[in-house]
Amino acid sequence: MTETRAPFDREHGIIFPPKVRRSNYAYLFAGLSLLLLVGPAFEQVLSPSVSAATTTICFLGTIMIGIWTLIDSTTGFRIGLALAAIAIVSSCLEWWAEMPVFGFVQLGTVMAFLVLSIYHAGRDVIFTNVVDINRLVGAMCIYEMIGIMWALFYTCIVDYSSGAFADDALNASSSFFEFVYYSFVTLTTLGYGDITPAGSFTKALAYMEALVGQLYVAVLVAGLVGAHLAGRRQDKE
Repeated sequence: MTETRAPFDREHGIIFPPKVRRSNYAYLFAGLSLLLLVGPAFEQVLSPSVSAATTTICFLGTIMIGIWTLIDSTTGFRIGLALAAIAIVSSCLEWWAEMPVFGFVQLGTVMAFLVLSIYHAGRDVIFTNVVDINRLVGAMCIYEMIGIMWALFYTCIVDYSSGAFADDALNASSSFFEFVYYSFVTLTTLGYGDITPAGSFTKALAYMEALVGQLYVAVLVAGLVGAHLAGRRQDKE
């Protein structure tokens, strides 16, 4: 009689096939990349109401994919499932009842999930003795999630404060992917200049995002790549 293992194990976390564990960040990276590419494409060709619904679906799908990055933590996995359930329920209630409060719940849930995912991915990527391809992909996932999280910050500022951006370039009626565009332009310090922060707090968020983006690439990613290449040279020797 074969022994069946429980899906949760206190010592080893959640039991998943080794192949899934070795490529868990690849799934998240694919989901985030699709969100950042497919969402704006649908927004350009679909009506505003349909594109808004599509954006919500893409976000929920990304969260469901992102849950797999938490498979090494029983607590994190369960919290991720709970946040995903709250996001789905609040999205349905917002669509059905048309009450803004459910939109704020959904926004807060997505932010909480991003913070949770960044924390677990950062802990896995930074505090590790083995640097493999999966962890390098995890570092790229963190970078994308930082950009999306800052876009949510800008969205909250515009919802509660008028004149946050010069010439009202971003306002309450702007689509979410316009905030994503500005966030990644700031994170990568491209500085196109088509959208300019006006409020003091908005400016502070902008330069803090640029600082985080530069330090992240210069310190963490470069260090991980260097460690990975050094490990490969040692294996060859």
